Amino acid sequence: MDLHRHQFYNLLFVLLIFVLAGCTTSKWTVVDDRAVNDAEEASVVSESDILVVSAMPTVERPVLRIEPRKVTVSQQPERVKIQRMVQAYKPKWGFSVLAIAGAAVAASAANSGGFLSGTSTTQRIGLNSTAVLLTTMAMINLQESGPPIETDEIRYLRQTGFDLKSDTVEVDTTIDEQLSITISHSDTVIFRDSTVQLSDNAVEINMGALATERSTMASKDSEFVVKADLNDFTDQFSVPLLSFMEMRFQVEEPVTQLRSEPVISQDNIIAEVGDGSSLLQVEEVNEQWVKVEYGSVEAFVQKNAGSSTLRSRAESGPALLLELTDIPFGEVDVENSLPVLKPGNEDDRALIISGLNNNQVGVRQFADRDIRLFKHYMETSFNMDENQISVIDDSDFSTFLPSLEFCKSDGGGMTVVYLAGFAINSGQTGEDEFALYRVNDNGEEELLPLEDIFSSLAECSAEKLFLFAEIEYVEKNNTENFERISGFSGSYQQRLANVLLNDFPNAFVLFGNREGQRSSVYSGDVEDDKRHHIFPYFLAEAMKLRKTEMTELYRHLENNVDYTSRRLHDRPQEVQGFGNFMLNLAE
Repeated sequence: MDLHRHQFYNLLFVLLIFVLAGCTTSKWTVVDDRAVNDAEEASVVSESDILVVSAMPTVERPVLRIEPRKVTVSQQPERVKIQRMVQAYKPKWGFSVLAIAGAAVAASAANSGGFLSGTSTTQRIGLNSTAVLLTTMAMINLQESGPPIETDEIRYLRQTGFDLKSDTVEVDTTIDEQLSITISHSDTVIFRDSTVQLSDNAVEINMGALATERSTMASKDSEFVVKADLNDFTDQFSVPLLSFMEMRFQVEEPVTQLRSEPVISQDNIIAEVGDGSSLLQVEEVNEQWVKVEYGSVEAFVQKNAGSSTLRSRAESGPALLLELTDIPFGEVDVENSLPVLKPGNEDDRALIISGLNNNQVGVRQFADRDIRLFKHYMETSFNMDENQISVIDDSDFSTFLPSLEFCKSDGGGMTVVYLAGFAINSGQTGEDEFALYRVNDNGEEELLPLEDIFSSLAECSAEKLFLFAEIEYVEKNNTENFERISGFSGSYQQRLANVLLNDFPNAFVLFGNREGQRSSVYSGDVEDDKRHHIFPYFLAEAMKLRKTEMTELYRHLENNVDYTSRRLHDRPQEVQGFGNFMLNLAE
């Protein structure tokens, strides 16, 4: 029994030593079969000159800079790289415990009678050998403990290849050479010079100047191809147009309104800019609107108010923005110091018919101010009360004709009418039949024949009637946008006036422009910024000068309206008058 306990403690001691035991080994390991030894010098294979773009053109500086560079190609041998690694090991616990247990059983069976009785010498030798073998296997059957530990011992063996390196450096000496430069756009050569001299080892090309010459044929996706030759070396560079040019919207109207959203409304106007203003274009929203940058905000402008063009800041100078400051009503000369032309008459009436309110067909700058000017003269110069002045400007044309019914019941006095709006040819028979025209925010169209308006006015029971009409004749183009009709003339306005005059001969009809002519704004430099359309401005001026008889009033407008339009906008605007020229507003 004591022998067995002694053998058991011996095996536990052996097992404890084994558990605490461990070992490390080292070996050479291949870590790279194409390694470069930095201690070996590289040999130069070749040297050559190339051309590189050292500075691309920008919007602020549209200059392409090309410089020569020296390219050196060198090689170093690649070798097999080996490194000494140290690896720690630990026992495989499961296998070790089983092996030690087997060794203990074998040793007990060989050296005691606990398991076998009467064992022979040969059997004891075999069992003890088995115990020794199992113990040895438990001690040498180990597993790796963690990753290998790298040492600083490194060796390079046989060569496996070459490592080629290319190094581009600046030329440190002045090169007295000439380059051949060819620049093309859309497969068309626009510049070629084979004697371009290097200056300070560089050539600078003003791309802005070249692009300006091609701006009418370029688009935002255009590229310029620059081909450069130096000492039989040729390189080619592509320069996107938008890298040094920017798309800008050039205002071509005397006054253009910038809006916070692409809808015509009196509530979304951000600012007003003048002819010649240049705004950075963000995108084309649709066929009618363009999104632009106005300061730090985005704004929308009608596409027909100008044109999109590519420009370079450096070539064209800083972008011009002519922002129009607001002039309070009453500070323009025709808005103040009004004369009293007639004592008050409770039978007098003034009527304003406007089809411009939130009309998506187009914008008439200062239209609200024109209407306010007309009301101002009716109230001040002709002593009309607020209840004697009617304004018909609903967004629904169906209310216009019923609103004119009051004319039939009011007897005596005079009726003064101001009519403004867009008109489109609605004739189906080939003859001109224009109608007041509106497009609402939803794109729905409304038409009100002008003849119906004139027929309703002919039923007025007033003693005399004055009608001042400012009509913009428009038509749809191929893109479903609206543009002013131009280049046609006829007798339509005379026929339209006769609709009224045939039934109401004691009337006078004055049109602010002929068919096919635009009704322009009185806007130019500071002295010409009158904040009104030309026609209502001189109509007010005539009344301020007490030219109230239609002969004098018509002559004043005839002499000034067309002249001013041609002077400011280089286009005609001729007034037309029909009816009784002897009528007088002040009588």
